Amino acid sequence: MTPVERARKYVRLIPGGLEGDGGYKNLFTTACILARDFNLAVKDALPILKEYNERCLPPWEERDLLENYNKALKYGKRDIGSKNSSVKAINKSRTENSALSMWTMSDFIKLNLPKPIWIVEGLFCLGGVSMIASKPKVGKSSLMLWMSLCISRGQDFLGRKCLKYKVIYLALEGNLGQLQCDLRNLSASEEDILIFHGSLKEKGFEAFSESVKQNSPCVVIVDTLGKALDVKDLNDYTEVYNALEPFVKLTRETNSLIIFTHHQNKGDSDSDNSILGSTALLASLDTYFALKKDRNNKRYFSTTQRYGDSVEDCLIQMSEDKSFSSAGDRTHVYQSEIEVRIMSTLKNTGPQSEPDLLTMVTGKTKTMKTALRVLEKQGKVSRTGTGKKNSPFIYEVPSKDISKGTSNG
Repeated sequence: MTPVERARKYVRLIPGGLEGDGGYKNLFTTACILARDFNLAVKDALPILKEYNERCLPPWEERDLLENYNKALKYGKRDIGSKNSSVKAINKSRTENSALSMWTMSDFIKLNLPKPIWIVEGLFCLGGVSMIASKPKVGKSSLMLWMSLCISRGQDFLGRKCLKYKVIYLALEGNLGQLQCDLRNLSASEEDILIFHGSLKEKGFEAFSESVKQNSPCVVIVDTLGKALDVKDLNDYTEVYNALEPFVKLTRETNSLIIFTHHQNKGDSDSDNSILGSTALLASLDTYFALKKDRNNKRYFSTTQRYGDSVEDCLIQMSEDKSFSSAGDRTHVYQSEIEVRIMSTLKNTGPQSEPDLLTMVTGKTKTMKTALRVLEKQGKVSRTGTGKKNSPFIYEVPSKDISKGTSNG
């Protein structure tokens, strides 16, 4: 691999700069890497800077790219050609024993290894396998299609920033005509997405793997896992583990991200065990994204993550065109709805004891009690009684005269 090819591959791992969030510093650092670390001439460095610039929001003018390259040469403090020697040292170590690499601690600490790159802020990062799973007809395929467009466009997904990367979309099931309709409804046109359709069996995986290598690092969406893995029994740990290994290996070799769609078991369980198949699936994932629907047909998701903080019960909305947006924390939204029901009930029925009120308003008891305390604290309801057996809490909505008298007092 030539120095230019190594530099291009290295810079592809650098997230694009964001205005107001260190964007200029990131551009100058990237210019230093090309001009000094890889010791590239301007004719070789500028095309790579332009590729990097496509991931920046907003993009820089070409004169800014050239100016930063010249400043990197003049003011940069990095050693000339340091990345070339570092890459050679890493490759040499791997060549000596292709199955296992080894470094001393002092050598390992000095390596110029890329930091984890979050493709979708706080949810999915490069270099691993993740999954989005749900029960049938909840909308996981539509959600993944929308995420594919967001990543290829570099626009927010569910209120989270996305880095702009090439997407490879494997439509292994479903109707291609419907997929085309969905993409048209989402105003898709010239996004940087490759769409595959067919089977990964026989030479299919070889063609798919080669495409990932040629476009790496990239984001790969596989819809669905059941069609991608050549296994007879999804509950067989060893069989599933071995079937997943080529995908895991591919992400490590190319530093790409593969996200499978998959089904959950039937039933009401919200645990990670609700995933259909062996625990080998969950063990192989960096992020397990569980998409669910509650009894009011509201969609929400939670995650279990190897890296970063797991997410709990975030509501999302699907529009008519099958785009998605964040709708807030499910617990807070649910509590707000309970508060509205409590206020409506008290206005229509007058003062009520807490036990009676809990039977009149539908919802979880714990959430309703919390809602009552919040409403009382806000002065929207008043409470009397001690809360004991012969003196239950009594709630009512204060009249305008009482509210006015209270504020004047």
